[in-house]
Amino acid sequence: MQFHGTDDQMAAFFASLASAQGSIRGAAKDSLNPFHKSSYSSLSSVHEALREPFLAHGLSHLQSLETRWLEGGEMVLRISTTLAHVQGGRVTTSLEIRPEGSKIKNSNGEVVGILPPTIQQFGSAATYGRRYSLMAITGIAPVDEDGQLAVAATQNNRRTITTTPNGAPGL
Repeated sequence: MQFHGTDDQMAAFFASLASAQGSIRGAAKDSLNPFHKSSYSSLSSVHEALREPFLAHGLSHLQSLETRWLEGGEMVLRISTTLAHVQGGRVTTSLEIRPEGSKIKNSNGEVVGILPPTIQQFGSAATYGRRYSLMAITGIAPVDEDGQLAVAATQNNRRTITTTPNGAPGL
């Protein structure tokens, strides 16, 4: 993580970020992942959760993408996320991910190579990385109704386990 600004600028930045975080409600889980049969917060939902609190406290964010290639043809995608304050302080962090291309298989089904990612695979990886990078640097979490229901169900179904004099569990 890189910090940019004078001591006064950074003090104003962190005071505003703390105030904004106090009013952020969380990102709604507005999208479905059919493969994992789960819901998640889209990048749009994260932006929406940040919009008003950031505006009210003089904060903004921007993200940039860079690519590089490793030997063997594997792509590395670098996502840089910057939070900035109207008085000049800013913080930048970067995340590197590897968008996976399609596997090339021989007639026996063995993987013999990997194609470069398609534009759709690249876009999916970029959106994924942008969403998680922005959530991490801002401290925002998805609203987890499922987790809250699981905690309530666990609390309603608790059993007390006692031990007998010889240490074996008893009910």
